[in-house]
Amino acid sequence: DITLEARDMAFYLEGGAVANPTIRLEAGEEVRFILRNLDSGIAHNLAIDGWQLETAYLDANASATLRVLAPEQPGSQTYVCQPHHEMMHGLIEVVARGGSRQTRLQ
Repeated sequence: DITLEARDMAFYLEGGAVANPTIRLEAGEEVRFILRNLDSGIAHNLAIDGWQLETAYLDANASATLRVLAPEQPGSQTYVCQPHHEMMHGLIEVVARGGSRQTRLQ
């Protein structure tokens, strides 16, 4: 599971301090993204446009889950909050299976 918090108009790993972190997945890896909206009075969602995945818009203190199967081909894809994409966007890097994956999350 990868838990992202929407707070202060950015995505953060649960309890993390780095805004809009890069997330590394291995090719073919299946993960669950859990989005928690901690921004009072602002609705957020999580969308991975190139993979045609998105959560519903969440009010404060709500959460949603996306099940993701990373593509078999290495590459990258952007994740965003659709209504706030200028500020709330990060990168998912898909690396070769069994490759040197230094850290899953940055």
